[in-house]
Order: sequence, then structure tokens, then C-alpha cells
Amino acid sequence: MESIPQVIRRSSRLPQPSTSIIQSREYQQHEATGQDKGEEWATNHTRLAISLLSDAQDDYVACLTETKVSHNIPHSYRHAMSTDPDRWMLPMKIEMDTLTLKHTWDLVKPPPGANVMDSMWVYDIKWDGEGNCIKDKARLVGKGYTQQLGVDYNETWVGVTRLE
Repeated sequence: MESIPQVIRRSSRLPQPSTSIIQSREYQQHEATGQDKGEEWATNHTRLAISLLSDAQDDYVACLTETKVSHNIPHSYRHAMSTDPDRWMLPMKIEMDTLTLKHTWDLVKPPPGANVMDSMWVYDIKWDGEGNCIKDKARLVGKGYTQQLGVDYNETWVGVTRLE
């Protein structure tokens, strides 16, 4: 057999310089202008800051903001009840009332040998576009990963929105 020579293909595009340096300089310029005015330049809101006024440390500024990291979002029901039960009981009650009102399930005795799917609580905080805390959320979700195809279920489905 005769071998066919391989032709190396080269791109015909011209190399373009990166714009990340320009963007970085522009960001720094906007940020410096905003700091001079005492504003957060990205949101145009005055930020809450404490300036440490001492001779040696007059260049440092500490910003106080509410973020997801500064809030203690529980990872389990036990964690929620041990840290702040009063805060998380209301969203859990609202979720249970909604599920009951929508008649999501019926309580029945499981058939013998059935793999009963467990559930767990998932917690989060809802934020608005400016980073303000709107409300606490709690959702009861099923642990579907404990089921086996052909044993516990035969079909899969997904909930979709109904546009009316």
C-alpha cells in the first residue's frame, strides 16, 4: 500500500492581542473613581465602611456587607434545629402547608419489600439584585438516587411549566 503524505493544516487567522489588560485597567480606574466618591462603582450605591484612622494604617478600609458567606445556611435538618430553629421553622411550615394544599402525596402503607424513598430538607436564602436578603427558603426534596430502574420505577418524567 502506498502511504498518503499528511498535510499539516495551519490557521489563517491573525493573532489578536488579549484585552484582559485593558479591561483590568478600566476596572481599576472605575473602582478608584468610585472609592474617591465613597461609592461602590458597580452598583452606584454608597457602601458601608469603617476607616481605620491611625497614623500607620490610614490606607486600610474594612467593608461591612451582607453576603451568603456571612450567613449560616444549614446543611441538614439537624443543623438547622441546632443553630437557629426559630428562623427555619417558618419556611419549613410554609413548604409543608404548600405541599399539603396541593395534595402532593397520599400516606399509604408500603407494599412488602418496597424501597421507600427518603427525603431531606434543603435550605437557602433568597437575595434581590442588590444583595439584600429577601427571605429564607426551605424545600423538602426526595432522595431519588436511592431508587433503582426496573425495581422501584419503570418510567421517568420531569415537571414542566404549563403556559396558559
